[in-house]
Amino acid sequence: MRLAGTPVAGRPATLTVTVTEDGHPVGDLQPYLGAYGHLVALRAGDLAYLHVHPSGEPGDGTTKPGPEVSFTVTAPTAGGYRLFFDFQHEGKVRTVAFTVHTTGTRGFRGPRALRARGVHTAGLLHSAAPHDHPRTDGRMFPETVLHTDRLVLRPFTAADAQDTQASCADALTQRWLPLPRPYTLAAATAWCTSVSHSLRESGDGIHFAVTDTRTERLMGTVGLKKTDWRGLTSEVGYWVSPWARGHGIAAEATRALARWALTDHRFERLELRAATANTASRKTALAAGFHHEGILRNAGFVHDGRVDLVLFSLVADDLRGS
Repeated sequence: MRLAGTPVAGRPATLTVTVTEDGHPVGDLQPYLGAYGHLVALRAGDLAYLHVHPSGEPGDGTTKPGPEVSFTVTAPTAGGYRLFFDFQHEGKVRTVAFTVHTTGTRGFRGPRALRARGVHTAGLLHSAAPHDHPRTDGRMFPETVLHTDRLVLRPFTAADAQDTQASCADALTQRWLPLPRPYTLAAATAWCTSVSHSLRESGDGIHFAVTDTRTERLMGTVGLKKTDWRGLTSEVGYWVSPWARGHGIAAEATRALARWALTDHRFERLELRAATANTASRKTALAAGFHHEGILRNAGFVHDGRVDLVLFSLVADDLRGS
């Protein structure tokens, strides 16, 4: 697979992915979720999620089924982005992962164009593989299922897509998380079927679907990101579905995840960050046993702009002393 980008500062960029197998162009891609390919971008550092729209669609009389698949994308900020390209060939959905970097003038707050570093992977890959961005120490969390009295924490599946879409399109979720607007079913499907799993495989962390023990319905998510395997530290993140709020779901799931990371995997420190005005998230952190450490000024961003973040932490000694 080869990636070509057209950087134009302050304007949408065109990314073209060329699919090959054993060096030969693949011109018989099959439609998948209404397109010949889908691209999802995660911003390095905070995993802000951007679904990229393909140019054209099957049956429009001009879009060909490969080998080239083009997308239009505007990156919200300069920096690195981890991209996941999903496509279908011979009845199987494949995923390839790679990294691109945005360009832009220092201090410029408008969109940047994507500029691709040299990326070339041979063949059709069945799972996301970070060829150009190796995992730290080659480590990853094992695929895991955790249980509490009320909840099951398990990997995401395609069956979670509709509830994920409804949860991430919710106004309160959108207020505090810089997720795509609008948050589409295609974006939710990509997260549930490939992106969340690829992030675990890359070593960045692990992402659980939080489900009700009785009904098995999705109630939210909790996970780890920005994992430092050498320092044995990671950052907790979560959101709760609108139909599950007000019942302590996030705190219960966070306690289970924290104990698993600090005890089973011998991590030394977990961090949790919440916007100063996000009182529900701050209460969740304290209810989960995290300790307030201080304010990180201008350290976060939401759709409405920059925000201060409250820093919480939980260390291994906190569990040993409890």
